[in-house]
Amino acid sequence: FDPELKRLFSHTPPKDLVIFDVGCYFGDSIERYSSLFPGCTIYSFEPDNVPYVEVTKKYQQRNNVFIQNFGIGAFDGIADFYKCTVPGNSSFNNILGSSKWAKHRAQIQGVEPADLVKLIAGIPVRSLDSFVEEQGIEYIDVLKLDVEGWENECLKGCQTLLSCNK
Repeated sequence: FDPELKRLFSHTPPKDLVIFDVGCYFGDSIERYSSLFPGCTIYSFEPDNVPYVEVTKKYQQRNNVFIQNFGIGAFDGIADFYKCTVPGNSSFNNILGSSKWAKHRAQIQGVEPADLVKLIAGIPVRSLDSFVEEQGIEYIDVLKLDVEGWENECLKGCQTLLSCNK
């Protein structure tokens, strides 16, 4: 995976890369991109407070990493967030309790499928279009989305970026 990324971006000097890491969780992608492209600028987005606090502590000394504590979606506003007991599976999409995945995970954890998630209301959400405009960011070289089924909503919020090839 990493050699393929390096090949894809070999035409761009690493220091010039602007990377958006949507759903950064505990920062594995930050580490990967920093290693592959030293000097790149990384904007990371994590709506879940627990990983946000940890990843902020981990990267607070880096002046090229900017971590945001809000979700990315199709609009600017507030949305419900579903905190999952299974690490790495929280999302703005609720988990369907009748799904095979939910039944299997619940059985492993010894809980009912309905107990896999806890609703956390009132989480801020921004569109990439508005964030980029507000921050004066001219382009994004890499857009990584790991948002547990919320990818379409993220893409709806960057229509201007996509239509302008930014």
